[in-house]
Amino acid sequence: MSAVRLACLGCLLAAFACQSSTSASGGSAPPPTTPSALVGAPASLPDNAAAQPDVSEGDVTARAPVSAITVAEARKTKPNAQLVVKGTYLGWRGPCTGVPPTRSAWQLADSSDQGSACVYVDGPQPEGAQPNDPPASLRVTVRGVRRDYDSLPYIQATSVQRDQP
Repeated sequence: MSAVRLACLGCLLAAFACQSSTSASGGSAPPPTTPSALVGAPASLPDNAAAQPDVSEGDVTARAPVSAITVAEARKTKPNAQLVVKGTYLGWRGPCTGVPPTRSAWQLADSSDQGSACVYVDGPQPEGAQPNDPPASLRVTVRGVRRDYDSLPYIQATSVQRDQP
């Protein structure tokens, strides 16, 4: 056998040997692990810890806020923040300025008026909507992450839903 095969065989044998080891009490089950026994975990968690996880730079696993915000408010949030934003779907025609983050990015604004707060959205289109011919006054809710492209804020959408009229 080659040295590589012997090394792999040794690793496999060691892994299987650990599987059949017993605990100090003589049983074969490993000792129970509690969250406070985890390295770096606090002894007790606040009641809202699950709903309000700590978000560090670049972490997008945190839950989005429960209430939706406006496009103007979304533009002011920090990059990498989880967002739920309500606005008017404008497809590829709207008041946004600057270069969109992708060729398929569409525009979300507080209203269809020129000068209204606007942000590009990179992600799925609302069901049945065409970006080159957007329906009039289509209100949507966008869930996603606030990002920056070329110094402009945009939303990297994970879901887009039509609002009920």
